Amino acid sequence: MSVRKTLSFSAKAIGTFAFAAAIATTEMALIKIFSDEVAYLVLAAFVALSIAAWRRTETD
Repeated sequence: MSVRKTLSFSAKAIGTFAFAAAIATTEMALIKIFSDEVAYLVLAAFVALSIAAWRRTETD
């Protein structure tokens, strides 16, 4: 595996973990502010958005 591919993979992994951390932080805040139902709806929206973005990167 070349250095360029390794760095690209590392950048994608770091981005994925940062996105997951942002989702977790948002979920915790929503649960505290609102209720579990609202937080679960937002989580479902995040998951749907992630799947759509992932499929788009697979086809591009």
